[in-house]
Amino acid sequence: MKLNHISIVVVLMGLMLACSKNEVPEGTPVDVPSGTPGSPTELTFTMPEGWEREAPLSSMRHSQYRLPGEAGDAELAIFVGIGGSVDQNIERWIGQFSGEDGGSVRDSAKIQQEQVNGMPVTYLDVSGSFAPGMGPMGGSAEPVAGYRMLAAVIETATGPWFLKLTGPEATVTQWEAGFREFVNSAQ
Repeated sequence: MKLNHISIVVVLMGLMLACSKNEVPEGTPVDVPSGTPGSPTELTFTMPEGWEREAPLSSMRHSQYRLPGEAGDAELAIFVGIGGSVDQNIERWIGQFSGEDGGSVRDSAKIQQEQVNGMPVTYLDVSGSFAPGMGPMGGSAEPVAGYRMLAAVIETATGPWFLKLTGPEATVTQWEAGFREFVNSAQ
């Protein structure tokens, strides 16, 4: 395998990001770069006060944030370049939740579409018992009651960005306005 100079720089930057935790002083919003430097898929977001950027738990994740809460921490995972359409991913995420009776929460899931800085965005809001499936959230595929997911799919000219905020319902509710601000800051 032959690596050129740019490939080596990108690999080294990825390793540095994976090995570091960006600490931001309380109350200081920062621009959070997203995407490979120089790539046409680059987006930037402004991180709300109180969020903690973490090294992604999986190579499938572009970036990851911890959102603290008294009911337990929530997690925001961002994915770029994953398969499936917007609708297929929304339906898969809804399928990770079930109601108290173990049935579908499809009818109670809220889906809405908006424009953010000229880009179409599809929002999902779903609650119930959460079974993370293949993700590292919770470390188990066993359903966890009382969870909520706020998700957004930002459609860019070069492909969609998938943002999933998942955690205890009270914590996700606590950070709902911050999640919207984060998505609305996408440039």
